Amino acid sequence: MKSLTLFHNTVLSKQEVGFIVANHIIEELIIRCARRKRMRDYFDIAAIGYSGTESYSLLGDYGDGFVKAIRLAEERPQPCTIYLRQQLRDGTMTDAPIIVYPWVKTSASGASPMYDGLARTKMLVNEWCKDSDNRKSFPPLIFHITDGACSDAHPRDLCDISYDLRNISTTDGNALFITLHLSTYGEHNEPCEIYPEDYLYASCDRDRELMCKMSSLIPNVLEPHLSHLIARRGGGPYRALALNYSPCSILSIINIGSISTYTR
Repeated sequence: MKSLTLFHNTVLSKQEVGFIVANHIIEELIIRCARRKRMRDYFDIAAIGYSGTESYSLLGDYGDGFVKAIRLAEERPQPCTIYLRQQLRDGTMTDAPIIVYPWVKTSASGASPMYDGLARTKMLVNEWCKDSDNRKSFPPLIFHITDGACSDAHPRDLCDISYDLRNISTTDGNALFITLHLSTYGEHNEPCEIYPEDYLYASCDRDRELMCKMSSLIPNVLEPHLSHLIARRGGGPYRALALNYSPCSILSIINIGSISTYTR
C-alpha cells in the first residue's frame, strides 16, 4: 500500500486512500444513525487491518470486536482536512477540501497477510450473526480495501475464505462482501469502475480478476438501485466491487438510513 494510485483526480499513496475511504465509511454509517436529533442504534462497526505478519483491530481503543456506531458518535475525534482535485463545471481543476474524522489509522509496513485478516473477519462476523440479538438484522456488510497484494495464501485459499464470508447470514440474507480495489498509478490507463459484470474483468490482470471472484454478486433486490451508478450493459449479474471509486457511491445502494454527500 506504499505505491501510488489515482483517486478523485489526485495522486496519493494507497495507504492515504485507504485512510480516507475507511474513515469515510465509518462516518457515513454514523450519519445514517442520526434521526431527528436522536441517534438510532442501526450499526455495529468493526475495523481490521493487516500488515507485517498479522491482522489486528483498527479500533483497538474500543476492544477487538464490534463497536456500536452510536458509541463512536459520542467520541468523535478531531477532524483533519484533506484536499482532492475536483473538476468544476467550466472544466478547470481546483483543490477541494474534504473533512476526515480519523477513527482509524492505516499502515503500509511489511507484508500483506490478507488471509489472516479475512480469517479474523470471518470469526467476528460469524460470532455477530450467531448472537440472538442480531439474527433478524440486516446482513453484514464487509468492505475490503486492498490493492490485491497478499503474502500469506494462495489465490485458491482466498477464494475459499471469501466464499465462507459471503455465506455467513442472518435471517434477512447473506453477508455482502464488497471490494474497494486500489490500482497502481501508471500501470493501467483505465477509468474508475463500479459494480462490473464478470466478463469485464475476465481479461484483466490476475490480482483484479481474483478480487472480482472474491466479491459478492449483487442480490437481485438491490440491482434496481444500480441504475444511477452504471450505464446498463449486458444486464448483469454485477459484482460488489469498485476500482478507485468513491465509498459513498458504494453505500448509496444500501437503503438503511440517510445518505450524505461526498465529493465525486
